[in-house]
Amino acid sequence: MSLQLRTSNHAQSPSASDHARALAQHEKSLKQQKLSSVLIAVFIHAVIFLGLALWIIVGPEEEPAQINARISNTPEFKPVTKTETKVSNRKPSPPSSSSKLITSATTSDIFVPEVNTDAFEGVGIGDGLGVGLGMGGFGTGGGGSEAVFFNQNASAERVVFVIDYSLSIRGPRIKLLKSELTQTMKLLGDGVRYQMIFFAGPAWVAGDEVKMAGGNKKAVVEGDRGHDYDWVCTGSAHDWETKGSRRKAEWVTKSPSELKKSLEQIQSTPLVWGTDWEDPLEMALDMDPQPQIVFFMTDGQSGNKSMDIAKTLGRRAKRKSIVVNTISLMEPGTAGPMRELAEITGGKFTIVSQNGETKEEDFGK
Repeated sequence: MSLQLRTSNHAQSPSASDHARALAQHEKSLKQQKLSSVLIAVFIHAVIFLGLALWIIVGPEEEPAQINARISNTPEFKPVTKTETKVSNRKPSPPSSSSKLITSATTSDIFVPEVNTDAFEGVGIGDGLGVGLGMGGFGTGGGGSEAVFFNQNASAERVVFVIDYSLSIRGPRIKLLKSELTQTMKLLGDGVRYQMIFFAGPAWVAGDEVKMAGGNKKAVVEGDRGHDYDWVCTGSAHDWETKGSRRKAEWVTKSPSELKKSLEQIQSTPLVWGTDWEDPLEMALDMDPQPQIVFFMTDGQSGNKSMDIAKTLGRRAKRKSIVVNTISLMEPGTAGPMRELAEITGGKFTIVSQNGETKEEDFGK
């Protein structure tokens, strides 16, 4: 009997077509896996990027700059009692005309705080694009600030102080002047442009050196860049003129370093002989760009020509839209021309009494 062996179809090797299909299926599976990996990677990166963006946008706010203020109680700082007197809005008239006055029934002692300006170094853009104090004493560069001098306040980006440094401002007057001007300079906002023009017989820019000669009838002002400016008295203490070119005043931009220099100049500048208003006021009006506010303070008249100077330079300032605020320091005899100058330009006139009380007339209302 013979045996016949049969091989099952299942035992046969796969065909070429079956092998090709298997390879194709395997490659398809690999592609799907790669695609899934790529999509997962893109999704993870998108989540990370979105998280970083949200963190940058709504990240923690910087703490605001700290303002350290204290009330000055040094012997040189004297409280100024302010009595407000406002003048009705009317057209300029000669000083002999009567003014309609409204005097407040209250007086208040006003102390100006000393401010630690170091707290503002490095302050960048913050809320509202600036830093300010409630009384308007601070501001950032380019936006102007509130200037306050002998209780007169004015908002300006460019402000000039024309200050009498004549021999008559001695004793309590010079102490009060230096105290008030020091506090004013500290409270100016960083970035504000300012200048201090001092005068007696000659006129000079703060920081210049003044040398009197010829029995106080001549003076040499040593200015910046080694340039000298000669002055001569042609008559009385009120008659001074330059020989040659007159000193040009340039703007100073408020910063901690410039503030330090200005405060030193206020304290170290000596008093000299004479009182002539014309040249220092012209120096202020000639500045380029022109000032917005001029604070003019003196304790004496410029002789018989005081009213003429007030009217002439007042009209010139008005044409240039420059406001001149005037302060008569403990000398009521200057009230007429000082009031006239403020009235023509729409400024303020303040007279400071011997006890430090200020009485203000506001012609800008």
